[in-house]
Amino acid sequence: VVDGGYDRNAVDIIAKAKELSGLDVPVIDAWILTHPHFDHTAGVYQFATRYANKVTVKNFVMNMAAGHRFHMKLWYEISANYACWIAGTLCAFPEAKVWKAHTGQTFSVGDARVEVLYTQEEFHGVEMPVNDTSLVTRVFLSGKSLIFPADISGAEECQWIHDIYGTYLKSDYYQIAHHAWDTDVLRFYYDIDPEHMLWPLRARDWDRETMWTFPATKVYVEEMNAGKRIFHIARGENITLPL
Repeated sequence: VVDGGYDRNAVDIIAKAKELSGLDVPVIDAWILTHPHFDHTAGVYQFATRYANKVTVKNFVMNMAAGHRFHMKLWYEISANYACWIAGTLCAFPEAKVWKAHTGQTFSVGDARVEVLYTQEEFHGVEMPVNDTSLVTRVFLSGKSLIFPADISGAEECQWIHDIYGTYLKSDYYQIAHHAWDTDVLRFYYDIDPEHMLWPLRARDWDRETMWTFPATKVYVEEMNAGKRIFHIARGENITLPL
């Protein structure tokens, strides 16, 4: 599992875990947490408080930036994460191992191989926006590769990813960074050159005029209209794609 959405998404996670596993008590081999924003970790905490005795979680993988890396003005966005969400989640699953991921590491989860492409450690001691502390990973499974950039958005960070990897990033699937909101991800997007685009988006955001003014969004729409890539757009509903 990668992240957990909002509070209300906890019920979706347990339902999907039961469906995919076919078990009354599903086993989650690894849960990757990308960064301390409410729309990524609040659902994980809610899941832990409601379903800790109805599921087994074996491992948590993360690399959360230390609190002092964020400007005081950002603390309203992340205070609950550091005050209770992470600690509460780990307390709910005391048997789970907790791993701190580092750039360049790879690990296996069943038949899947996970590659860590970027962590906030690459910008040591620098005060950062929350989104740019995102853990960026790539998953290899069933002969396919999927890049999960979470909410990486900043010019320096995105340029770093391009400069380090270039066309090594070429993958089959790409989860659009930061839902296509304001981002400099075009700096490495063309390196990925994916066939499939996964676009998680709230329905109300789709209807906002500002959504269509961002450079990355404009590129995606042009490619979608031209049939260049296959877009899977989740506007409030769940989408399951078999590999």
